[in-house]
Parts: sequence; C-alpha cells; structure tokens
Amino acid sequence: MPYGHNATAVTYESDRDVALEVRPLIAYRDYHHTARQNGAINSSPEIGQNALRYVPYEGQPPLHISHPGGQFIGDGFWYYDFDYAVERYRGLDAVEDLFSPGSLTFELQADKPVALIASVGDPISIDEIDALRASELDRRKGLLASLVVDDPFAASLADAADTFVIRRVDDLSTIIAGYPWFSDWGRDTFIALPRISLVTGRFDQAAGMLKAFARASDQGMIPNRFPDHGETADYNNVDASLWYVHAVNRYLDYTGDFDGIRDELWPTIKSILTHYHDGTRYGIRADSDGLITAG
Repeated sequence: MPYGHNATAVTYESDRDVALEVRPLIAYRDYHHTARQNGAINSSPEIGQNALRYVPYEGQPPLHISHPGGQFIGDGFWYYDFDYAVERYRGLDAVEDLFSPGSLTFELQADKPVALIASVGDPISIDEIDALRASELDRRKGLLASLVVDDPFAASLADAADTFVIRRVDDLSTIIAGYPWFSDWGRDTFIALPRISLVTGRFDQAAGMLKAFARASDQGMIPNRFPDHGETADYNNVDASLWYVHAVNRYLDYTGDFDGIRDELWPTIKSILTHYHDGTRYGIRADSDGLITAG
C-alpha cells in the first residue's frame, strides 16, 4: 500500500503455468455501515487499455484497476451474506452483500509475476508499480533508521505505529484512534504522541501535530474529535487539553526546542491554563482545592 495514495498493489506469482482469475468484490460504503443488494449500483465498468474505471454509485469517487493486459469479463452479480465475526461479537450489523462487476483473467506463467493496482480517486499506471514498491520499502527503512535500539520487536512496533499517523483532507497530521472504526481523537492523539513520534525520533512529525491541534484549539480546549464529514470539531472532553500540555513537555524533553514552543505553542498553552483556571465549556474550571472540576 504505497504511502500517500488511496491504493493497493497486489502481485501474484506461481511456480507453474496457471490460469488466474481475479474477481473484485465491491462494498463502497462508509466504514460504519454495511451494504446490501440494491438496484442503484452501476454494474458496468469502463474498459480502457490495461485499465478499468468503475463508479459503483453516482457521486462516488471512481475505482481504478490497472493491470498488465488481462481479459475482463463483465458478468456483474452479487455475492450474498458475508458474515463478519468481529462485528457480530460487538453487536453491530454483521452481514453484508458485495457486488462483483466482473473478472480479470490472466495466463500466469511460471516465475513471471502479474501485478494489479487498485486505486480510488486518481488512476495509477501499472508501469509505476516497481517504482512505488521500491519507494515504499525505502520509506519504511528510513522510519527505522532513527530508532535508538537495534531490535526486531522494536522495529515491528515502530512500523505498526506509523500506520496510525494519518493526514487529514485539510493536510493536518494526526494520530487515528483505532482501525477500522475510529477517527482522530484529541485525547488519544496526545496520549499516544510521545511513543509514536518521539521515541521513534520523528520530531518534525510530532511538531506538526502539536501545531495542527494548536490551530484548532478554542476557549482553552483541544478538540476531542474531528467529525468524519467536515462539520465543526467537537470540544466535549476535559482531559485532551491536559494531555496536550503533557505532550508538549515531552516534546521539549526530547528536542530542546524551547524557541519553537515559545513562538508557536505557548499562546495555546497559556489559553489552556487561563481557561482551565477561570472556566470554560461544560463547567470545566479549577475548584477551590486547585483540582479540575467539570459539569
């Protein structure tokens, strides 16, 4: 999955000659929901040179599948009643229907890989796959170069931690609270930031998150959540602002960047201190004993 792209590349290999059929299954829905068979889906992709372009539902971004000359057969139909065990365990909708617009067939020769790239939004040429793979492997090696210990387990943790750092549509860097259901939450971001970005030596990344949330602060409060669809941020929490100050302190410990904190983050910290002392939303304020109370 190349960094910075809504794309996945898959490579198939065989030690003998075989016929390979690849049949994509389409959900195309928000991750909080499941899809069921319906008549609104478009069953016919656009077929181009070594490429498919498919818009399952009107108004949705196109799905592109680039391939090295497979034969596409457009025999669209539904697969019914996929059962999701984890969703069922959690008490959520656990049954889904998925649509297949057709299949790609290849003659896969022994020891000659065949690769596909599926992307949402912008198409990616199949000719780019080798460069994308090499770039992504180099990027991952670079992430591990800043670790202070040479340990396989630490390296696996650092690699996993990187997948939780995302860039929002407004280009703000943040830490997602969990896959697959959670977006970025202020309290989770600043609880996790020291380990995800400071222990791993990604100081610029940490500074970017601190500055991004500083721009979003309001009445001395760091947002608890940025909604999925662009509405106003939620400020319904007590402790995200306190975790923010703690994360700034840890950033200072690791970097010594006192000037950067003074010039760019101190106004936010001062606002937090003032509002948490005098009072802000939800009755959040310092009580007579100096501890924080809230409604």
